[in-house]
Parts: sequence; structure tokens; C-alpha cells
Amino acid sequence: MLSGRTLDYTHFLSLPLSNKQTAAKLKEFQQQVLAQPGAQEKGFEPSIFVDAASLHLTLLMLKLYSDAARHKAATVLQGLAPQVQALLGGQPLLLQLAGLDHMSDDPSDMHVAYLKV
Repeated sequence: MLSGRTLDYTHFLSLPLSNKQTAAKLKEFQQQVLAQPGAQEKGFEPSIFVDAASLHLTLLMLKLYSDAARHKAATVLQGLAPQVQALLGGQPLLLQLAGLDHMSDDPSDMHVAYLKV
């Protein structure tokens, strides 16, 4: 039997971050990056940026390999919904961003960049 540490994640829990203000800020950031001298030579082009509609905050990664595990996770998360709603009190979640990082030991082999919170 394989250890859970060696198997890939199958699901993730996230909060969507897409709205008009976020989309405008992302577009502004993209334009600033693309306007840098030598950006195109370094591989920066419009196609490398994610669409604003897919922006999200990943809360946790899950390894759910069976229907039973997926059902249990869904039940637990649905049960937490009232507590989360009460915690937020109907207000939007505000985040302080702490910088840009990438998911690779080698920046030249980077496929995903993310904002740290």
C-alpha cells in the first residue's frame, strides 16, 4: 500500500477572488510586467497570465481517493458553512498580500506564480 505522502492531491478548497476591482488590478499588473524592458525576451507575453475569472485563494489541499472520502469531506465542509458565514458576518474577506512567489525550485522552470498572503 502506498503512503498518503507519496500520492498526489486530488482536490482543493478555495475561495473565488474574481470581481471587477480584482480584474482591473490584475490587468494593470500584467501591463506593468509586459512594459518592462526585455520582458518579451524573458518569456513574458500575454498568454502566460491567468484569466481574472479563475483567481482564487487556496485554503487547503485534499487527497480524496474514494467516493466515501469525498462524501465525508463534502459533509464536513457543508457543516462548517454556517460557522464560516457567522465568522464573516456578511462582510467580504479582506486579505493583505505579502509578495509574489513561484512553485518551483528552479525559476527558469516555473509554471505557476502566486501571491502570498
